[in-house]
Amino acid sequence: MSVSSDCKVELMEIGSIMHKSGLPSSFVAAAVEIAFEFEGVYDLIVMWGEETDQKEKDAIVADIQDLIFDCNQKEKIVYLSTKDFDMLENELQNPKGPNEKLKKAFKAHTKKFGK
Repeated sequence: MSVSSDCKVELMEIGSIMHKSGLPSSFVAAAVEIAFEFEGVYDLIVMWGEETDQKEKDAIVADIQDLIFDCNQKEKIVYLSTKDFDMLENELQNPKGPNEKLKKAFKAHTKKFGK
């Protein structure tokens, strides 16, 4: 998602208000930048701008901070297709060399968490 020019201006205006309220410029800049791409952060910033209760604003800031952290993670989750998982499962259960510990660990993991 990429927000419209009008939404970007709205984000910058609210960001300016956030900064004037005492939030660190590094937080505001990161929040606005990420909100340009992620609708959830955009919605939270708009909610913050509309909120009058300070406790609610603080909770929204915490939510935004969590999303900033999530978006900045270097590690990405990789999802395997069923075909890839089946191939991996076959290789782990039937290793080409002697690797019984790995085979046992895989079976225990599959039993505990399923496929």
